[in-house]
Amino acid sequence: MKWTLFITAATVVLFLVAQLVSLWAVRRVEQVPYRVVERLRDAEVRSYPAHWAAGHSTRNTRYTEAGTLGFRRLARYIFGGNDLEERIAMTAPVTLEQGDGGYTVFFGMPGGRTDHDLPVPDDPTVLVVQRPSVRMACVRFGGRATDARIAAEVERLDRALAGSPWRPVGRPVVMGYDPPWQLLGRRNEVSIAVERADGQG
Repeated sequence: MKWTLFITAATVVLFLVAQLVSLWAVRRVEQVPYRVVERLRDAEVRSYPAHWAAGHSTRNTRYTEAGTLGFRRLARYIFGGNDLEERIAMTAPVTLEQGDGGYTVFFGMPGGRTDHDLPVPDDPTVLVVQRPSVRMACVRFGGRATDARIAAEVERLDRALAGSPWRPVGRPVVMGYDPPWQLLGRRNEVSIAVERADGQG
């Protein structure tokens, strides 16, 4: 009985240590830069500069399935699946944008990289594109990003924008900052492109 308790306790401790180490490593990953323009109730408006990203579009309409497939395709590209066999540093967040009949998954490229020096993907379904500068209203949440949770966070974002000087001009975007095995301290966000309703700024 004592040995069972000891093994259980040791397993829990090792799990927590592994999760904390993983969380520390994830938070050191380069992130797509942004500037906070305004803080709203439960949300903030950010300004993102133009940057390069690798993207993959899928006809899957469920977030989990689209994210898994897109992540695999893009991970293959940055881990050497390209004409130079170059390994490209991972960045955060992984972005999923819903379009007509599916999602497009994006990995931001490290700062300073452009189409002039980025390798060509081996997979023709992976495209290297320049993402335009944009202002996004964002809400943050923890835990797993499921379709139901995303829908709830979209509603929360809509409430945060109601009565504010900002109006949405696009579709919701999901941003994930953690690998699938990270269970503690997960960071997810739902965002949407916005513009000022009064035409200022």
